[in-house]
Amino acid sequence: MINADFAVTEFSNFDSHNSDFCDINRVKVMFNNGFGASIITGQGSYSSEGHPYELAVIDKGGIRYDTPITDDVLGHLNADEVKKILFEISGLIPDSMKLENV
Repeated sequence: MINADFAVTEFSNFDSHNSDFCDINRVKVMFNNGFGASIITGQGSYSSEGHPYELAVIDKGGIRYDTPITDDVLGHLNADEVKKILFEISGLIPDSMKLENV
């Protein structure tokens, strides 16, 4: 896992996760706001040649399907797209800081 304030120039240090169904490499990036990303690549991910990454917005509880960035995982991303999304994730407002309309 990588902790980042925000200066992602590359992502590496992928961990291998192999099973009968897939051969995936994954890295997690976490930000000070409590959000992060799980980035995977390899057989079994939503990827293609030239766009080898799949990204999920995460927090301590797992994948978040309710952010302004996406309501699902994002697939078929290139490195520049991943960096842009990581920057967006780093700027998300934590749930505990949101004011609810009364």
